[in-house]
Amino acid sequence: MPTVIAIEAKPVDLEGVISGFLHLYLVKTVTDSHGHVLSEKVIRGSLESDGRLGTIANVDLAFSPDRRGSDTPAERHRTVLDIGTRNAGDVWKVMVQHAVDIDRAELRYSFDIFRQLPGYDLNSNSVVASLLHTVGLDWATSLPVGVSRSEVPLYGQLQDMRVNDTLSGTANKDRILGGVGSDQIKAGQSNDIIWGETGNDRLYGNSGNDTISGGIGNDRLYGSYGKDVLSGGSGQDVFVFHTSPHGTRDADTIRDFSVRDDTIWLENKIFSALGAAGALKSSAFWTGDEAHDATDRIIYDRADGVLYYDRDGTGAADQIAVAKLAEGLRLTSADFRIV
Repeated sequence: MPTVIAIEAKPVDLEGVISGFLHLYLVKTVTDSHGHVLSEKVIRGSLESDGRLGTIANVDLAFSPDRRGSDTPAERHRTVLDIGTRNAGDVWKVMVQHAVDIDRAELRYSFDIFRQLPGYDLNSNSVVASLLHTVGLDWATSLPVGVSRSEVPLYGQLQDMRVNDTLSGTANKDRILGGVGSDQIKAGQSNDIIWGETGNDRLYGNSGNDTISGGIGNDRLYGSYGKDVLSGGSGQDVFVFHTSPHGTRDADTIRDFSVRDDTIWLENKIFSALGAAGALKSSAFWTGDEAHDATDRIIYDRADGVLYYDRDGTGAADQIAVAKLAEGLRLTSADFRIV
């Protein structure tokens, strides 16, 4: 059934007085093949009784504070969001997850719309901007038609939306951004794009060919099953290999491994010849295009950047590519840990 996500706005009423400001919210509309509305769900920010910034997520629009009443969608500046080829139902699922995480974050709701007092300032408009950002939409260009930034106070403020998210992708292509906070984000089943952004994040690939970027912070990136592209960003990042390696054609790529800052973790349930958890023995690491004796287990080919695992070091069993790194790195056994 046709499904769209729209952004709408309604006037802010302060004790019966129209303030001149607008409150934003999101609506997922499902219609039948004739265009008849089957359901409308809403996500919006709210002021909780204890002064917290809360959310109302995936409830029927007709039973929410944003029910239209006699207003038409046009009077609410209804504007359908451009999500490209992505599935609107899937995008909504990620939005709902983030809304729930905002509600749990115990952030303060602010009435300081002109930002004159110390501290951070967030309101329901900030929630909508954060939801758009989390699914990879440009919040700055996604305002409803006919609505200006001056009419929606505190729209944006993403630097203050400090939320530790737990987000999961869907069956189709996803684009998920973590924002500010220490997040746990798991790709879905297609070829997903994931950014941790700011914070110490845990980012997981899945069965697709995923693009995973850590951003600012000490992140941990798990490539999983597909042919993934991994970028740690700044900070002391860890690249974890915990699934069976795929070989040279389908090996993951680490784009920005830093010998000074980063580490590669290898799961010994998969790389069983590495032995017990702990530091990789210096004798188990070799730089070259193949093992040079029976103690070698991890081989880095400095000429082409390929990192190999060799379970016997003798050639009886073929070495297999684990990942593709930059060429010419000065790797040592100290860059690896067995887990």
